[in-house]
Order: sequence, then C-alpha cells, then structure tokens
Amino acid sequence: MIFNGKAKLLIVISLIILIGSLIFYYCYDLPSLEKLERKQSQLIIHIDYNDSSRLLNESEISSGEIDFFQIPNQLINAVILTEDRKFFSHQGLDYLAIIRAYIVNKKAGKIVQGGSTITQQLAKMLFLQPQKTFKRKIQEAILALQLEQYFTKEQILTFYLNHAYFGSGNYGIKQASKEYFNKKVSDLTLEESALLAGLLKAPSKISPKNDHNLARQRANIVLEIIKKNNHIQGFKNNQSSDFIGKARFYFSDYVLKNYQKFLDSKNIFNQELTIISTLDKKTQDNIEQITQSLFNENKKELESRQIAVVVSDYSGAIIAMIGGNNYGKNSFNHAIDQTKSIDAMFDNFIYLSALDNEIKINEVFSVGLNDYSNQKTAITLQSAFANELSSKSANGLSPISNQLLNKLSLKKIYETMQWCGFDKKNNLTDQSLVNQELASLVDLVSAFATIANDGFKISPYFISQISDSNKNILYQKNHDPTTRFFKKNTASKMKELLRYKVQRGNLKNINISDNIFASISNNADFSNNWLIGFDNSKIIGIWLGNNKKNKSLKPIETKIITDLFANIARIVR
Repeated sequence: MIFNGKAKLLIVISLIILIGSLIFYYCYDLPSLEKLERKQSQLIIHIDYNDSSRLLNESEISSGEIDFFQIPNQLINAVILTEDRKFFSHQGLDYLAIIRAYIVNKKAGKIVQGGSTITQQLAKMLFLQPQKTFKRKIQEAILALQLEQYFTKEQILTFYLNHAYFGSGNYGIKQASKEYFNKKVSDLTLEESALLAGLLKAPSKISPKNDHNLARQRANIVLEIIKKNNHIQGFKNNQSSDFIGKARFYFSDYVLKNYQKFLDSKNIFNQELTIISTLDKKTQDNIEQITQSLFNENKKELESRQIAVVVSDYSGAIIAMIGGNNYGKNSFNHAIDQTKSIDAMFDNFIYLSALDNEIKINEVFSVGLNDYSNQKTAITLQSAFANELSSKSANGLSPISNQLLNKLSLKKIYETMQWCGFDKKNNLTDQSLVNQELASLVDLVSAFATIANDGFKISPYFISQISDSNKNILYQKNHDPTTRFFKKNTASKMKELLRYKVQRGNLKNINISDNIFASISNNADFSNNWLIGFDNSKIIGIWLGNNKKNKSLKPIETKIITDLFANIARIVR
C-alpha cells in the first residue's frame, strides 16, 4: 500500500495524538516528588557532587526513623540479594527481571514471581494504591525512574527500609527490630538480618509472631543465598564498612552547616536549593575504599584511633574528605577541627620564613649530638629538615628550628603563616608555647597548596554554586585573585626541602614518583600525627589521632599514615 503525502502526515499526527493521550492518561494524576517534598518541607536542599550528580537531599521527606549509616552491612546484603540484586546498577527498572517474571507468570497462569525493583516497591509504598492494575504498574515504573533521578541509592534503600512492612503491625525496620529482637537496627546480627529480609516476601504470612517455624525456614533460605553469593564483590558477611558510602557525610554536614554564609541573608524560606559542591565522586569513592582497606588490615593497631583525610586540587577545591573513622557512631568532623595542636608542623613555616629571608638550604648549622653530650655536629638546613633529630627542645621544636626562630622572630613566622592562609590574629608571643599552636587539617592542606602554587595564596572552598528551583544562581564561586605572598624562588626552595625529605629523609616509603613533596610530624605522645604533601595535581592531608598515649606506637603510626598517603597518591589522579 502506497501512502501519499497527506496520508503520511495524517498517520504521524494520529500517532502523536495517541502517544500524547497515553502520556496524559498515565501521568495526569501522577504524584509529583517535588510537590510532595515542598508540601512537607519549608526548605529543600539538594547537594550535588562536582559533576552535578546527586550526593544528598535534605528535607522532611528524606528524614526517617533511621539513617543509612545505622543499617548494618549484613542487613543491606540480605535485602539486596533477596529483593533486588541489581539495585546498585539499575536506574529504577530491571528490564530482564520484568521479562522473566512475565514469562514465568504466563506459564503459571497466575502471578508467582515479581519483577519490581526496590525503587518500584518504594514508589508503590509512598504514592500509589495497592490495586494491581496495568495503569498502576506503568505509574510505578515512571515514579521509580523519577526517584532514581531525585535521590541517591543510599537514600532510596533507607526510605524503603523505613517504610516497608515486616508483619505483625510493624512498619519500618526500626520498629521491626525492636519488636522481634528488642535491639537497635545497628546491633542486628547476620541471622537476625536474614530473618527480617526474609519477611519482605510475605510479611503477614512469614511473621515469627504468626509462624515462627516458617520465619526460621525463610531466614535459612536467605542465609543460604548469602553464602552462595559470598563471592560477589560487595557481599561479604559481617564486612566492616565504617568508611565506604558513609564517610562523605562528614563533608555534606559541613556544607549544610555553612552554605547560608554565601547567600547574603537572602530569603530562603520555602525554597528549593541546589548546591553544587566541590566533592569529586570518583576521588571520594577511592579515598573511602583505600582507608577502609587500611583499617581492615590494621584493626588492632587502629582500634583507639581517629583519622581525617582531606584532598584538594590546586585551586583549593576540597575534592575528598573523611572526618573520622565511623560517622554512624560519631559525626564529629576531625578534618575541620581547629583545636588540634600542629606541634612540629610549625617547623615548616619556620623553614619557609628562613628561605624567604635569604637563608640558603646548604647553610651549615651546629647542633648537639644528643641530650647527654656536649659534642657538636655540623648539619645543613636541608639535611636537618629531611631527618627528625631525636633531640627536641621544651617547645617541641628541633634545635635548628629554634636557632632559626631566634634569628627571625615569631612575628615573621606568623606573617608567613598568614600568607599561607592561616587566620592568626591572636599570635603567641612566647616561643616556649609554639608547640601549642592550633589549626585544622584543612588549614594545613591550604597552606601547602600555597607552596605548591609557587607562593600564590590558595583558600580552601567546598561550594561552587548555589541556585534555586528557577535556575537563578544565588552564589557562584569566583576564583580568588592571584596574589603572590612570597617569592617564587622561596616556594621553589621549600619544594626542594620537601622533595629531599621524601627522597633522602624519613619519608622514603612515599617516594613513589619524582613529583611527591611532603612533610610529616607528630607530638611527644603521638596523639597528633600529621602528613601533608602534594604532587602535580592535588594536595593530600592526613591526620591520625591516638587516644592511648604511648611513645612506643610511633613506628605503627608512621607506617600507617605513610602507607595511606602513598596509596592515595598512587590511585587518585
């Protein structure tokens, strides 16, 4: 059959009308996620990674009985393996599962297998009526796709467990955990997690309150599924995951606490804001994986420690952050804590000031061999910086640092620190107290960024843009004017010292390439351990805190902190 031009046009128009009618039929009464959030929340905040993918949503609807970091890993594994194995890879719909379920149900002549993902089940829980109609299934699929665009996987799984029915009148995992085991969700064992995950299939029928034997049988099936799939990456029984997927919340908390400073008192009541942060998802994922592996390998040694990691690029953007070793247990952010003593890290600014005042790196100094002898030895500025001398003065500084301090004065050192971004309005005037100088890890990373940038002051930042629901830009990060605060030659000589410390000094095990520059220090009791350095593209800062004050721990602390730095420098490019 041959169609003329008018007939073809008529067919196209008819198809457009048909498709439009179908879209209207399925979508006209479809609930809006945005309107639902706006109805329940006076302020909605979306925090995105630097590539505009979603990091976090903050609003009334996204809060719940429990948070993601409170869910034990074995419960996540049990639910994913039994309800939706492709949850972390699909975009809301599992098309193969839908086709498979259709074929199985067609052969059986009734519904015996479902093809719904966890996201589809959540859409049904939150928005739709229970009637099994074709229209409802289409709407469920559309809403699932919207949910995946609007929320993170971690949030979707948390919403699902907060709303799911677990039988015997128990809605939500928190209530079910208390009812069946009288304990917190975070304390659930593998066996208890398996039982609760098993209830999701038929909660009323399998509930242990109704049929304990049937509940136990189902739990055993779930345990067997977990055992058979233990080889799948990401599904490990009782695997500790204090960092992976959770450590980034230290950063998002920091954004939420500080974003209003950039809005100049603008009225944000009843607004929907999108914040594009500086956090790089790939880098953050890598940092969490590396740190988790390190803690898994050194569980005994790190039992009483806290850790903080900050990675920035050369512009000052914070692209990765870890603020502690378990966000679920303690959300205090050690990366931004400005009450930590920097101790011997103060040496770096003494040497930097010395170089800026024309003291040469090969200048020779005379120092005592040790605390028990009057014998003197000659040592160059470069060699002194590269190797920590066992002899330390009462102020925690090495003999050469004290000699330089006497030559330069504290005022000059603090001026140098201000050039590097430190806010030092209340400078110490007593040289014996310099070991009490306080700063945060972010402060030190920013200071080393200034050295890396040849003396141009670099200020750390964590937000690139803030916009409202109408795409109006309320804040845009403008890069700071390029002002050089100390000579390029000074920065070059400081880099020589830092590089020599890696090549020939006490940081040889991080010498993985010829562009690594770094400095390490600790206080007398090893409760503060710092390692800050950079390569050609990023600045890495690590703080490791030890609550058990024991000098014998130094080799452990040093090895752990240098191993972590080397792994980060090797993987994060």
